[in-house]
Amino acid sequence: STLLSGRGGVKRSVTGHHDGVVHEAAATGYAREGDRYHRSRPTYHPGVARRVVDRYGHGVVVELGAGTGIFTRQLVDLGQPVIAVEPVITMRTLLSEAVPEADVRIGSAEAIPVAEHMARTVVASQSFHWFDYRPALDEIHRVLKPGGHLVTVWNVRDESETWVAALTELVDRFAGNTPRYRDMHWRRAINSDARFGSVDE
Repeated sequence: STLLSGRGGVKRSVTGHHDGVVHEAAATGYAREGDRYHRSRPTYHPGVARRVVDRYGHGVVVELGAGTGIFTRQLVDLGQPVIAVEPVITMRTLLSEAVPEADVRIGSAEAIPVAEHMARTVVASQSFHWFDYRPALDEIHRVLKPGGHLVTVWNVRDESETWVAALTELVDRFAGNTPRYRDMHWRRAINSDARFGSVDE
């Protein structure tokens, strides 16, 4: 897993439906397969969750694209208050059931339903690649307190394992132009935004 506080830029083609601005592939796939996603998606290394809470969990954490609450659950179990923002209704319903302690809100990274400068930390776990980068970074900057942090968290495949490399090859064959962690467009977007500076990885 990689933890990054960074900076942002780059435009992404999106379509607005399912309660927010959501990439069409995400809106369709997650609406149809939310339960399967929740059952099959791995959690994150507990050390990463602990590091986020210890270093950045000062006050409420806003989690964008919280999905079904996989990372939300880990944060809450460590005593971290979380506002979990999720645009897709199927995912949001599962999130509310899985993590009833979280403050679950309808919204997206491009329209965050919290007040200006209210968050010390914004987290995106396995989701930043889906965002429309420029408006998302504008919104993240709006809701962060001065000196606040944007943290991206990722599970990255170990392709030194033969079966994992074969899985990646299969996924690559059918991925088309779907936004992905691997294309690193998300990383270049953050790095190109002068309002953010990398402080930890």
